Amino acid sequence: MKPVDQTIFGSPNGNCYQACLASIFELDLEEVPNFITFPESIWYKKLTDWCDEKFGLIPQPIDSIGPFTNCICLASGKSPRGDFKHAIVWDCDKMEMIHDPHPSRDGIVGEPTHYTVFVVVDPSRLRYNPIRNVEEGDECRWYSPGNPSSLGSCEGDGHHLCNECEERVREDPILAAREQALQQLERSGGKDIAAQVRKVCDEPL
Repeated sequence: MKPVDQTIFGSPNGNCYQACLASIFELDLEEVPNFITFPESIWYKKLTDWCDEKFGLIPQPIDSIGPFTNCICLASGKSPRGDFKHAIVWDCDKMEMIHDPHPSRDGIVGEPTHYTVFVVVDPSRLRYNPIRNVEEGDECRWYSPGNPSSLGSCEGDGHHLCNECEERVREDPILAAREQALQQLERSGGKDIAAQVRKVCDEPL
């Protein structure tokens, strides 16, 4: 999660939702549409199409977190600044706000009234931001000279995937789902744990 602040305030076109999406997906604000400006009848379809096309995910509104733990989601509730809703970034494991895009950082009044989690549409075509090819001469994140189970001598920058590893993720739904889970863990502050998991697995994740 990369905190991004909103730039438009108040109802009806405040862009807190846009800023939360940018924060969750670690994008610049300008890379995310302000979906709230679309007509009510189509804005959610616009959001769904964008998430699917860009990440292979769909936004799923829910009233309670339930089984969705160890993930980051978008939560909304009553704004402390008026009779309208406000969106924040929510840690589903700790059940607490981790980013308020409003400069006041006041969050919402009381508990969230509903949440939006992001679920995989089709693991076989999972896309994660930012999977991008590594530069020649750098070390691929999946390759470790001390790990005989890694994919071999592919090279990258230690944060992204080389062509060979990326192709394997695309073709293997289980591997893709595992990789998404580990990357979510990394974004939630568990980089050391994710690194240990990758190191001891029989197959690289």
